[in-house]
Amino acid sequence: IGKEGTALRQLEADTNCRITIPSRDTPSETIRIVGPREGIEKAVAYIKSVSERESKLATEHIVCPRIFYPFVRGPFNETYDKLTQETGAKINIPPSQANNEVIVITGEKEGVHKAAAVIRGIVADKQATAKSVTCTVAKAQHRYIIGQQRSGLHTILKETGVSVEVPNEDENSDTITLRGDPAKLGEALALVYQRASSVITQQIVAPSWLHKHLIGPKGSNL
Repeated sequence: IGKEGTALRQLEADTNCRITIPSRDTPSETIRIVGPREGIEKAVAYIKSVSERESKLATEHIVCPRIFYPFVRGPFNETYDKLTQETGAKINIPPSQANNEVIVITGEKEGVHKAAAVIRGIVADKQATAKSVTCTVAKAQHRYIIGQQRSGLHTILKETGVSVEVPNEDENSDTITLRGDPAKLGEALALVYQRASSVITQQIVAPSWLHKHLIGPKGSNL
């Protein structure tokens, strides 16, 4: 039918036929086509091709707590990329900030069901085995844990299998949550503290007359 019936109207115009499709509220599955023989044959062929194509497609909805998104995506999106390449399915994972915890998978049936099975397995495994621990790190150091384009979080996930949840910039919180295999939480925590202390900000009080000497000509000392 298409959006607001546009595809149906176009098919009627192309075939010079009147096509009646039962509403979803009726039990009938019969499509009625009235018009010239040539147009009817063309319309029937088109409808059959669409029906055959659609019969091969599927959609799966998986409820997945957002805390498990990093494991579904994998470090540097490796799990996500491998799964989409192997199955050909389109996998829509909501942003972590979104008020939505449903992963939608669409595509050909075989690929969709395969991708859904893998994702359900990941979610079930993490629900059964993952534990969490929290630590406090000064908010000014969070960016060093995150890294450029979240590379720091991906690296820790890749090396330990542990996800690191850092508060959003607009949150007034110093608490960081680590989640994953209990045996790996200690190793991941050490990496978090290592990255947090890799760069330290220090403020030094200096009289204003000294500033030009510290800066140097045209900022050469900086």
